[in-house]
Formats: sequence, structure tokens, C-alpha cells
Amino acid sequence: MTWQGEAQESTLDNIQKFWADKAEGFQNAHGGMMRDHFYRTTEINLVRNMLHNRRVLDAGCGAGWATMHYAAVAKSVVGFDITKGLIDRANRMMSDHEFRRDKYWKGLTPWGAPPYISNVTFEVQDVLDLPYERGEFEAVMCQRLLINLPSFELQEQALANLVETLVPGGVLVISEVTEDGHGRVNALRKLFGLDPLERYWHNCYLNHEQFTAAMEKLPLNSMGPGCLDIYGFLSKVVYPAMVCPEEPQFMSGFNLAAAMVSQLYPDSSHLNMGMYAFMDEVFRGALSFYWPEVPWVEAYDAVVTRMDCMSIDATAIRGCNHQALYVAERS
Repeated sequence: MTWQGEAQESTLDNIQKFWADKAEGFQNAHGGMMRDHFYRTTEINLVRNMLHNRRVLDAGCGAGWATMHYAAVAKSVVGFDITKGLIDRANRMMSDHEFRRDKYWKGLTPWGAPPYISNVTFEVQDVLDLPYERGEFEAVMCQRLLINLPSFELQEQALANLVETLVPGGVLVISEVTEDGHGRVNALRKLFGLDPLERYWHNCYLNHEQFTAAMEKLPLNSMGPGCLDIYGFLSKVVYPAMVCPEEPQFMSGFNLAAAMVSQLYPDSSHLNMGMYAFMDEVFRGALSFYWPEVPWVEAYDAVVTRMDCMSIDATAIRGCNHQALYVAERS
């Protein structure tokens, strides 16, 4: 039995029950709903600059961790989720300062709590039946919501509903798991003798070509997909290869180092120095600083040597992230 529990048929009812059960167990947990916390914070830092002084809709906001970070730069934010237990948690974080301090400042989440300010509203809503007015928002965030719909037809409907809420010139930011990215990560993992990434029964991954075709049918001017492939390669390939057969830990110093360097090098197109130089200079230094308590040097050198022998360069790791970022403007 893994984190996702026993596999079930992927239906709307089963998926909604899965998240309702997760929400119940999450009430006494620390941090956000996403286990890969450092990926989440890297993603937040990448996209929040698109939201400055805008009226924002955070679709599928979960317990509101990212929503509060967006609120720090936005004019206002409405976060919605279909799971009442998660919205209850988000609202409690808004109103109960002691609870918030215990869960975030005294908890396990690095960098403490996000700011909780008065320009945020949390609501229980269904993306397939939204109550918002046409053009009510100037930006829409959608992160790992669409993959929790069990068919492409429902994903397409949800996408159209979200676009409808955008004012002309408004920005749509979507971060979702894709079949394409999942395959690229697993191809690199296979080179290092690693098992494929676990697939969740409650997720319907996007097909990049199919999804971009759906976006082209809508009144959107695409600003192109992006990908945090440096973080993806480091955390999903290099780190597991170093510790195999042990399981990598989401909250490790390795992933913290990967998150910090990804602020400077979010994707492989930034690696003008070359992949080997990056691994031997930049990331080695980050590991020394953020993961000093672990004897990692020998295992790290072995992985970097294998990379060099296999000629794994920036081009080879392009798109090495099972999550893709789509950005578009409402025309």
C-alpha cells in the first residue's frame, strides 16, 4: 500500500472521496498537500511574478498553501476546491493564529508560514460548474487540478470554464503532470537502473499535443510551455541514483539544494556552462552548504561520472519533469 492507497476505478466520485479522506487525515499535518515541498516552493516562486496586482482565481487550491503566497503580490485572490475538508483547513489557517503558528512556524515546513492577509477568500466550488462571472479575474492559476478529472473531455470542459472567467489580457497559468514529461523522466531513470515513477490511480495525465490543441481552440494567445527540468533531473534521477536502493526523502537537504539552484537555473536552457560544469561546480557547492550532515561525495561522484560517460548534457535532460507549465493570455 502506497501513499495513494488501494487502486480504484478512476471516477469522479472515487477521486472526490480520495481527496475527502486525505483532507481528514491532513487536519493535523504540517505544511502543504504536495509531498514534494521544495518543488512546490520553486514553482510558486517561478509563477507568482505573473500575478502582481491582479485579481486572481486559484483553481483547486487545496488547503491554501500556495494561495497565500500568491496573495502577497496579488490585488485579491479567490481560492476554491471541491473538497470541503481542505477549504475548512484553509479557513482555519486564516482565522486561528495559534493553529497556524503550530502547523507552519513550529512545524516541519521550511521557511515558516506564508503570509495570511485579508485579500483572500476560500470557497467550496466545482470546476465543472463555476459560479463566477465572465471576465471576473485577471489571472487564473490551475495546478494539478485537471489531472484529478478522469477523462480528457472533462479536462477540456474545466479548461474552457476557467478561461471564461478571465478578462481579455488576463493570464492563465497551468501546471499539470503530462504523459510526455513522465516518460522523459522514466527514460532517464532507466539509464541509472531506477524503477519508473509511481503512477496514481486518481490521476489522468495530460497528453501535451492533445492539451495544446485544446488550448488553441480557446481565445488564448499561448506564451509557451515551461518546465523546471533542472529540479526534476536532480530530484527524480540524480538523488534516487545516489541513495538506491534506499528511498529518497522529499524533505532532504539534497532537494533543498536542488530547489535553491533551480531559482537561478529553472530549466536546462539556462545551462550555458554545460551540464558537467554545473554538476561539478554549482550543484556540488550547493550540496556542501545545504546537505553537510550526509556523507554524499562518493555516491555523487559516481553518478556524475556515469553522466559524463553517457554524455548526458543539457539537451538530454530537456523536459525532464513530469510536470509541465503552460502560460497563456486571454485574447
